[in-house]
Amino acid sequence: MPADALLQDLKHGVRQIVQDRWLTTAAVVALALGLGVSTTIMTVMYGLNLRALPFDRPAALVDVGVDGGDTTYALFDRWRSARSATAVAAHAGAPINLRDDVQATDQVAGTFVSHSTFGLLGIQPILGRDFVEGDDRAGAPAVAIISHAIWTDRYGGDRGAVGRTLHLNGAPVTVVGVMPPGFRFPVSSDLWLPLAAMPAAHAPSAAARPVSVIARLAEGVTVQQASAEFTAIAAPLNERNHWRRVAVVPLNEGFVGSMTEPAPLMIMAAALLVVVIACSHAANLLLVRSMARARDVSLRLALGASRARIVRQLLIESALMGAMAGLIGLGAASFGVSWFANETRDFNLPYWIRFTLDARLFAWLACFSVGAGIAFGLLPAAHLARTDLTSVLNQAGRGTTPRANRLMGGLLVGQLAVTVILLNSAALLTQSARVLQRADSAIDLPNVWEMRLALPEDSYGSLEKRQLLYRQLDERLGSLAGAEAAALSSAAPFVGSPSRTVLTGGQQAQDNERRRTTRVVGIGARYFDVLGLKLRRGTEWDRLDASSSPHSVLVNDPFVSAFFPGGDPIGRQIRLADAAAPGAPPPLLTVVGVVPPVRQSVARDEEPVAYVPHGIDPGLRASVLVRGNPAVFAPALREAVRTLDPNLPVYGLQTLERLSEKSRWMQRATSTLLTAFAVVAVFLSALGMYALTAYNAARRAQEIGIRMALGARPFQAWSLVLRRALVHLGVGLTLGLGGALLAATALRGVLVRIRPTDVPTLLSVALLLVVITGLASFLPARRAAHTDPLEVLRTE
Repeated sequence: MPADALLQDLKHGVRQIVQDRWLTTAAVVALALGLGVSTTIMTVMYGLNLRALPFDRPAALVDVGVDGGDTTYALFDRWRSARSATAVAAHAGAPINLRDDVQATDQVAGTFVSHSTFGLLGIQPILGRDFVEGDDRAGAPAVAIISHAIWTDRYGGDRGAVGRTLHLNGAPVTVVGVMPPGFRFPVSSDLWLPLAAMPAAHAPSAAARPVSVIARLAEGVTVQQASAEFTAIAAPLNERNHWRRVAVVPLNEGFVGSMTEPAPLMIMAAALLVVVIACSHAANLLLVRSMARARDVSLRLALGASRARIVRQLLIESALMGAMAGLIGLGAASFGVSWFANETRDFNLPYWIRFTLDARLFAWLACFSVGAGIAFGLLPAAHLARTDLTSVLNQAGRGTTPRANRLMGGLLVGQLAVTVILLNSAALLTQSARVLQRADSAIDLPNVWEMRLALPEDSYGSLEKRQLLYRQLDERLGSLAGAEAAALSSAAPFVGSPSRTVLTGGQQAQDNERRRTTRVVGIGARYFDVLGLKLRRGTEWDRLDASSSPHSVLVNDPFVSAFFPGGDPIGRQIRLADAAAPGAPPPLLTVVGVVPPVRQSVARDEEPVAYVPHGIDPGLRASVLVRGNPAVFAPALREAVRTLDPNLPVYGLQTLERLSEKSRWMQRATSTLLTAFAVVAVFLSALGMYALTAYNAARRAQEIGIRMALGARPFQAWSLVLRRALVHLGVGLTLGLGGALLAATALRGVLVRIRPTDVPTLLSVALLLVVITGLASFLPARRAAHTDPLEVLRTE
C-alpha cells in the first residue's frame, strides 16, 4: 500500500471521527472502560500469581504441605531424602525481641530457616556468610542473619555489624550475614535464625511446632511426580490419617492461593463480562455508524472506489478509535491499580508481590487496544462490503438491512443479559459484606485499640511463668493511665482463634457422632467492658467466687443455639477437647453466662464461641484491648510491661476498626469490584439501548411521519418505537435472570447469611434494569412522537 494512500486514509479517518464525534465518544468511552477494567484485573492477577518470583529459576520452586494437618520437623526431615527434589528446606515464622547496645528492645519479624533455605532460593548474603550445616544442629553456637533494612536503619550500614552480638529473646546471638536489599523471605522477615534454634522443633508430634516446607524440583520432574513421592515418604508418619494427602503446588500458590479459587475466579469472570459488554457496545455503535454511512459508501462504490479501499478506511478509523480508547483505558487502569495497591499495603502479602503496570502490561494494553479497534471495525466493514448497491440506494438513505437489525439487536440482548448477571452477583456480595459490617458495628470499633505481646518460648516455656506474667500484667491494666478499660485476650476479635470439640453430657472425646466444634478465646475479666457489650444473662467472672471462676465458661448466642437448643444453658457443663492433644479428658467447665456474638473469624459472623478465663492456659501470644487515649495509654502500657520484663516489647498498635476492615477485605474488595463492574455494565447497556432505539426511530422517521399525517396519535408513535426495545429488554432479562441464578449458585460458598436464590434481590435487579433501560429508550421514542410530519416528509 503506497504511503500517500495510507496518509490519505488516515486524514479521512480523522475527519470522520471529528464529524461523528458524539458517536465516536460513546464508542471510545465504552471500549476504554472495558480496557481499563481488564487491565486492572490483569495487573492484580499478574502481580499475585504470574509475575516471576525474585529467585533463581523460580518455576522449579514448590511449596509442600499436608492437607488437613501440620507439617512437623520429623516429616520435613524424611522429605529431605526425596529424589524428585534437588533440595528441601523448612521455615517457621516467629516474632523476635531484638535488643542491643544501640537502641531499645524492639519487635521484629523473625524466621527460623533450615541451613539450605537461601541456597535453595539462589539468594546469598551481600555481607558475611550464609548458614552452614553446622549452624543447624542442636547445641551449635547461636548465629543470625539480618535484613538489609535492619543493617541500614539500625546500624547505619556499618560493615562491623557482622560479628556483632545481639540479644534475641534475651539470648546472645552473633550476626554472621546481611541479606540483599528487599529480601524478606518468606513474607516480611527482617531476621533469620537456624531452624535447630527453634523451640520445640524436635518435640513429639503432638507438641511439635509446625513448619512450612519448600523444595526445588529436579530437572524434568513434574509437580504430580513430586507429589506422589512426597506422599509415599510421608505415609509411615500418617497411618492414622489416610484421608490426608501431601499437596505440592508452585511456591507462589502456596503463599497466596490458586487463581482457580472462588474469589479470583469470580472477579476475573466479572471483568471478562464487562469487557464483553464494552466490546459488544462498541461494535454495536460502529455498526450503527456504518448503517448511517451506507448510502455514502454505496455512492463511492458506484463511482469506482474498490471495496478493499472502503474496508481499509473503515479499519483505519477503528484502529484510531482503539488507540484513543487505549489511552483513556490506561488512565482508568492506573487509578484502579493504585487503589488496589493502597488497599493492600499492610495486608502482610509476600514481599515480592507488587501491583504495578510494567512493560509487559503496557505492551498488552497497546496491542489489545489497536487489535480491539480493528476487530470491531471488521463487523461493519464486512457488512458494508457485502451490501448490495442497488438495495441501499433504493432505500432513500435509510441505510438498513434486516441482517444488520438482527445483529444489533442480538448484541444488545447479550449486553442486557450479562448486566443482569453482574448486577445480581454484586447485590448478593454487597449484602454479604454488609452482614459482616453490621455484625462488627455492635462494638465501638474506632475507640477500642489493640496491642500485642509475643513471649519468647525459651524464657516462657512453662505454664507457671506465663500465668505469673499475665496475672501481674492484668493487675496493672486495672489502673492503666489513659485507659477507660483494658483487658487481656488470647486473640482479638476478627482474627481467628483455636477450635475445640465440644463435649456435652457424657460424651467422650473419641465419640465421632455429632462432633461439633467451637472457637475458644481466653479473656480477662474486663474484656466485654472494653468492647462495650453486656451479658445477655448470667454472671461475669469478677462476681464469681475465686475458686469457681477458673472452671467457668461464657458462651455466645450461636453456641447456645448449636448445643443447647430450646434449653437454658446456665449451669450446664461442657468439655472443650483438643483433637490434636489426646490424653487425659479436659476439665469440666460450667456455663455461667451468655454473651452477644462477636465475630471471631474472617468470613463468618454467626459461629459458636466459648470464652474461658485467660489465666487457665495462656499461650505465648496475647492481645491487650484498651478503650482510651492511645497517646497516653500506649507509653504507659509499654512501661508496665517493661517493669515486668525489660526484654519484652509491646507492638502493633491499631484500632479494632482497622482489624475489622482487614478481616473483611476480601468480601469488601470483591463486592466493590463487582459493584463497579455492574455500574459500568448498566451504563453501557443503557447507552446501547438509547443508541439502538434512537437509530430505529431515525430509520422509521418516514413511516412515523406518514402515520402522524394520517391521524396517528403520539402514543401510537411511542409504541411503534418502544415495541422493539421492549422485546430486546424482555429477552435480555429472561436470559439474564437464568444466568444470574446459575452464577448465584456458584457464589454460595462466599456468601454470609445470604441465600443465593434471593427472590427480592432478583426482582430488584430486574426492576432497576427495566427503569434505567426504559428511560434510555423512552427519550428517543418521545422525540420521535413529537416529530412534525411535514418536515419529515419534506426531508425524505
